[in-house]
Amino acid sequence: MLHLYLYRKKAAIGFIPILLVLYGCTGTLSLISLPATAFNVGSLVYQSIENSEVSIAVREGLTKESLGPITRFAIFMGKESRVRPYGRIGDPGAVVADNLAMELVRCGYHVYDSEDIARAKSLKIEEIDQATALHAARSLGAEVIVTGHVTAGRNGSLGIAGAGRLTTVIESVSLKITEVEKGETLMRMTIRYKIGQAPPIVGEGIALIVKAKMSDPQTDIERLLENKKTIERAREEDIQA
Repeated sequence: MLHLYLYRKKAAIGFIPILLVLYGCTGTLSLISLPATAFNVGSLVYQSIENSEVSIAVREGLTKESLGPITRFAIFMGKESRVRPYGRIGDPGAVVADNLAMELVRCGYHVYDSEDIARAKSLKIEEIDQATALHAARSLGAEVIVTGHVTAGRNGSLGIAGAGRLTTVIESVSLKITEVEKGETLMRMTIRYKIGQAPPIVGEGIALIVKAKMSDPQTDIERLLENKKTIERAREEDIQA
């Protein structure tokens, strides 16, 4: 059974009651209303979370003690683009996955990426399905695997001399974290951005949330970001001084 925690920025007109049914399971619903000033920080990462709607479902009975020993992640998201730009750089899901992998490494985790998974099965990335990826992650020694999908759009802007420019932005991300030994889902999370975000910003934001929830599945994201805001303000004051 998964418990759902929904974090939403408080709207000026208040909230409309929400009823959610997730994966056919009955869970404990905790709705946290955040004040408009909750995420007013300088970091683009925190601003991206401010301008988003995040829902996280955690398996019942999951504790920080049970998650504490987990240090090895596998990430399998995205494919190879067959049109320009070719390769993984042309697939938004792959770009987010690669940025997430880099950020999780910075967080201290050991991470196997899609290429590692493909090599483990002597296959091309596009030939691997979810079941094969799970088996490959297990053989590599990963303890959990992150899978999911990304939706993206294009933002238009004016460049130098008024020339038009289109930039790919991420509109939403849906992730599942699965324990590879038993194949049990530990967490699901969905992030819907009100303003499209660049893949590096998305990757860093997801890593922040994943690390927090893997350290303690009961982590209050509101409080976490409030603490981050305090740290950012202190840094800004030091720089100005």
